[in-house]
Amino acid sequence: LLGATTHATRPDVVERVRGWILEADPAGVAFAQRSMAVRPDSLADLASLAVPGLVLWGDEDTLSPRPEQDAMVDAMRDARFVEIPGCGHLSAVEAPEATAAALIEFLRGDPKILVVSSDPAADAPLRAALESTQLRVQLTDVGRFPTTLAELQGYDSIFLSNINAGDLGRDWMRLIESAVRDFGVHQEHLVMKPQ
Repeated sequence: LLGATTHATRPDVVERVRGWILEADPAGVAFAQRSMAVRPDSLADLASLAVPGLVLWGDEDTLSPRPEQDAMVDAMRDARFVEIPGCGHLSAVEAPEATAAALIEFLRGDPKILVVSSDPAADAPLRAALESTQLRVQLTDVGRFPTTLAELQGYDSIFLSNINAGDLGRDWMRLIESAVRDFGVHQEHLVMKPQ
C-alpha cells in the first residue's frame, strides 16, 4: 500500500496504516477483496462522464501501476493527471499536502482572466503569453465589457489594456470596484493607461 519512500522516511505513517490493517475486520477485508476481484471494468463509465476528472497517482504505487492511470485519463473526455512523488497507493495519507494542493487546483480550475483592450488585435500576443501559462483568457474590446457583477464574478483578474479610465465611465468603474471588493477579483492586476 505504501511507497518505498514512506517506508524509509515516515515511520509514523507506516505504523498508522499498520494499525488500520490490524483493526480491520477479517470478514470485511475478505468481502472487499472478493468484490474488487469481480467488479466490472468501469472505463466505459468514465468515458460517459460529462464533468472534468482528476486522476492522482503516487509514483511508487505498485498496486495500481501507471498504465492503469493512463487508461483512466484516456477514457475521460476532460481529465487531468497528477503524479504525487514519493508515495504509493495512499497518497492522501503519505503526502497530504501535495494531495490537497492537487485537489484544490483541480477544483478551483485554471485562473480566468478578462483582458479588455482598446485594440484586441494588438493585444493578441498578450493573450497568447497569458494562455501559455495555463490561464484561461477572454480578450474583448470596451464595447463588450461585462455589464453585470454576475458576469465579472467568473473572472479572477481583469486587465484593462490601453484604456483610459474615463472611457469606461462611472458605472463600469463602480462595477469593477464591486467585483474587487465583493468577489475577490484581483485588484493588483488592473492595468490602466493614464488619462
